[in-house]
Amino acid sequence: MKTNAPDNNYKIYATVLLCATIFWFMAKLSKKYDHMVDIPLNVSIENEAYILKYPAPELVRVNLTGRGFDMLQLPFYQVSFDIHLTRPEDGRTINLANRRELVTLPEDLTLGVKSIVTPHQVTFELDERVSRKIPVAVRSNVRTAAGYTLVASVAEPESLEVMGPATLLDTLQYIRTLPKDYEEVNLAFRDRLEIEGNNKYFMAFAPKEVDIFFDVQRLAEKELANIPVEVINVPAQFEVVPLPSFVRVYTKGGEKILANSQDKDFRVVIDFARHWQPGLKRVKANIETDLNIRHVESIPPNFELIVQKKRKGTE
Repeated sequence: MKTNAPDNNYKIYATVLLCATIFWFMAKLSKKYDHMVDIPLNVSIENEAYILKYPAPELVRVNLTGRGFDMLQLPFYQVSFDIHLTRPEDGRTINLANRRELVTLPEDLTLGVKSIVTPHQVTFELDERVSRKIPVAVRSNVRTAAGYTLVASVAEPESLEVMGPATLLDTLQYIRTLPKDYEEVNLAFRDRLEIEGNNKYFMAFAPKEVDIFFDVQRLAEKELANIPVEVINVPAQFEVVPLPSFVRVYTKGGEKILANSQDKDFRVVIDFARHWQPGLKRVKANIETDLNIRHVESIPPNFELIVQKKRKGTE
């Protein structure tokens, strides 16, 4: 008659080994250990009219001490370093290493704070809280295919509600998207770009991303005739006549923009006070336009100015 004695022995050995491992593990977990963890730094301000001028560190590294059982459960609990500022003058440098009592630990676990590792101290400076609409500036490098041009990059929405310290928002002219490159583009397209934060000042805004319309058009040329030449900033005692008094304007840009362009969209201007001086035979004109085009020039580019003193009685 055969028996299973060897198999039974293996089961006994395995059971003994498992029990010994469990007892060893339990003994280890009952001992005290030190363990470093990174916990969030929470800053609350009692007066809502004020805000942090500069962003505080996100994390504080602390050295905790406690039983292994409690350390094992720690990831399932909320632990934080909490600072509460009650008055604007509370903006000050706080030595975190001496404020271990500000670490919030779970009551269910027997843990203690042995030390604050880093940062050792943090400066909290308060400023008036303000909120304003700030335009979005698109940062992109669009390389178009031959025969095409980028007419405009338009953010949707064009501005965002930004909340932050008055020191920042009083001087902030725009907020920028993170840069992005595009190659060989021959069609208008849309993309979604992330808004760049401010590394120096605290700043909050929404949304974090905006839609951008890149208006790419076929490159075209157009010439407009009989554009009058204006002379500005002429002293009262002079009469000035530009020669020629009417010019052609050559433009180069997006085909849709040029197709709708008219004479009234351009001004050919000579600044007499800035560019003319006795003996100078020819001056250059500036061409002013609100159209977003690549190139514009007058034909001819230079002008002769007939300058005469006004007769008495005509001033």
